[in-house]
Amino acid sequence: MNSVTYTYFLSGQSPYMRVAIDAIGSELDPVLVDTDWHESSEPMKSNKALHLDSRPTMDAGIASGLIVGLSLFVGGWAGNKLLDEIYEEKLRGPLLRLLSKIFQKAMLPSCKRIEYQHVVTLNDIGLTVLVRLLLSNEKEIPESLDRLAYVHKLASDWIEKNGKCAPIHCYVIADGRCNVEPNLYNSLAEIQREERGRVIRKIMGDHET
Repeated sequence: MNSVTYTYFLSGQSPYMRVAIDAIGSELDPVLVDTDWHESSEPMKSNKALHLDSRPTMDAGIASGLIVGLSLFVGGWAGNKLLDEIYEEKLRGPLLRLLSKIFQKAMLPSCKRIEYQHVVTLNDIGLTVLVRLLLSNEKEIPESLDRLAYVHKLASDWIEKNGKCAPIHCYVIADGRCNVEPNLYNSLAEIQREERGRVIRKIMGDHET
């Protein structure tokens, strides 16, 4: 296994962020501390493509009441086998418990969702694979996590065939579906601005009807 460094990030409304911090501490932290991985926020801070606004917010310009992110930095690229090892062996079970606990404790309104961002940066080629899981209720979690393994294969096949096409290759899992080709971005902040703009346009459209 290549060396792995990891860090967490959160964005959203303050009450939900407190719930997420508690859930990470009880469900994910104990598992990752018991690995040979190293926790550090420095690789994320030093990578401009991964900068984003994680300050608590109370505005309506985001569809997700809470974004929970796990960012992994991997020393070398070994294709889908590496992504599968990281996910299946270490993360799937803890993520299931983590996201379930957040839904149970946060009590989000029906108009808000929880988003899990699975971020894997391949240091040797300078590429980040981002998978966004958009979850409206607790029942969607198992199927969405199953699809995450499928997306790993899509991402690996795309990289093997096309190489790095942008700093971030993004896949979105929502309502049982996902894109088979990556959406290409220069930064996480670009995705954040796009999402905020999309939601604001929807709100304005609803007000005009």
